[in-house]
Amino acid sequence: NAVIEGYVISSDETGNFFKTISIQDHPTNPTTNGIQIEIDANSLYTQYPVGSKIQIELKGLVAGYDRGVIKLGTTYVQNDETRVGRMPSALATTNVKKTCESVEPLAPKVVNTIAEALKPENINTLVTIKNVQFANPTEDVTYGDAVGLTTVNRQLIDRKGKVVDLRNSGYATFAGENLPTKSGEITVVVSIYNSSYQLYIRDLNDVKFDQDRFEPGQAELPTSAAK
Repeated sequence: NAVIEGYVISSDETGNFFKTISIQDHPTNPTTNGIQIEIDANSLYTQYPVGSKIQIELKGLVAGYDRGVIKLGTTYVQNDETRVGRMPSALATTNVKKTCESVEPLAPKVVNTIAEALKPENINTLVTIKNVQFANPTEDVTYGDAVGLTTVNRQLIDRKGKVVDLRNSGYATFAGENLPTKSGEITVVVSIYNSSYQLYIRDLNDVKFDQDRFEPGQAELPTSAAK
């Protein structure tokens, strides 16, 4: 009979998230990792916009770790294994409610390296990673596979040479857009699949690459303030 609440940080408006929403416990500085809500419905952003506070009645639902992510929904069986999957849309209508509170502006946690972002407490929370670029923008060319409509990985790399996959759906509206060749910062929803971290963007507004490319692994020059 418990009820939980949280703030929506993901959006399926561009198609990069599919039948799921991610919530964290505060619009800024979440105190723990977030939860992935599985709902068998489209255009969830119209019911649960980014920054909205939602309440979820747990009675009738199931929760559990699924390949490293806390998910909330109903069960399904795959290969004789019971997993947490999408709740029917009718069940979501009764159990997942947007509150009447105004939409809150979200302030992502800001980190300077990929390693700082890839921590258990950041899973299903909103994080901005500075000092990153796409590892192979001239080879990968586009964000996704807009022809084959498959989900692809595009590697991000930071100044220390650490890499991580950015997952992009072929159905995303930005799948055919060219990858930026410069560096900068990116705001992501952090996720994981078993032991492999992976990142998701909501739209291209999450990508701000307006600085020159860097050579990963090279020592940085001291700033003018250094003595």
